[in-house]
Amino acid sequence: MAEKSNNQEEILFVGEFVHAIDTQRRIAIPKDWRFKGGETRFYLLPGRHKSLQLMPQKAFKELADKLRKVSVADPKASVALAKLGASARECRCDKQGRIALSEKLLEYAGIKKENKVDAELVLVGAFNNIQIWSSDNWREQQMTDGEMLDVLQKIEEMPDDLNEILKR
Repeated sequence: MAEKSNNQEEILFVGEFVHAIDTQRRIAIPKDWRFKGGETRFYLLPGRHKSLQLMPQKAFKELADKLRKVSVADPKASVALAKLGASARECRCDKQGRIALSEKLLEYAGIKKENKVDAELVLVGAFNNIQIWSSDNWREQQMTDGEMLDVLQKIEEMPDDLNEILKR
């Protein structure tokens, strides 16, 4: 379920949904994860561990603003930006709330349709974005509750200010 703040543009994506891809490589975005009263636009990117990241337009714009500050003279950054730009896709929900996934990104995530049977995938709410996993990859990435809580504690203890991090 998505929680909305007073700002219509902010949705917290929470929950887990198992879906199948239709014959046109589309998946339905849960209703709670779509914006009411306006167009729902996402950006689809490759993620870590063979997942896909589905970012709302506002979050993607914030990322793009940071990426614009990267020097084109930095050879590794230049290639990384090109690879990201080449694989990123803009996705707009149709009237049924579906988005199309590119063949290239489905292959990257290991989501395959075999014997013309719909491939199963998992949509996972990751608070500020949606992660899309093949069912097998999602099962492999599970961590214990203790491990999850340790990671969350580290995040909670991180200072909000970059200057505080640099002082350490």
